[in-house]
Amino acid sequence: GMMSLCQGLKKRNMRCLPPLQGLIISGNTISCEVAVQLGIALSAEPVRNKRGRDGRRLSFTNNDDDCEGRDSPTASQSNGATSAYKSNLSDGLKLLYMGSTSISPESLNALLSGLGPSCPLQELRLQSN
Repeated sequence: GMMSLCQGLKKRNMRCLPPLQGLIISGNTISCEVAVQLGIALSAEPVRNKRGRDGRRLSFTNNDDDCEGRDSPTASQSNGATSAYKSNLSDGLKLLYMGSTSISPESLNALLSGLGPSCPLQELRLQSN
């Protein structure tokens, strides 16, 4: 379940949709592998140098022209949404609540490392862990 969430968040990032600003995870077990993937998926920095299903190389950086050159429906259909996303690139995950979640200290470290130094995380709550 958590790996599916990570994959969905990565797809969201690849399609130049605005990043999530808050996430509540409750009642889950998070292994170290999932924690790394979740941290990367929640990061405000897009995935880099990945190959698409058709084999062509997808290159994603955190530059202003990220979404302009892509063949994604989001970028081509709505220029207003793309420019709104680019103006809010500094936005990212600001709050993360993890209540009743089974997570080891190593996994928590992996999650926070995956978020990276540019993540604007303002509030982290670890209740009943």
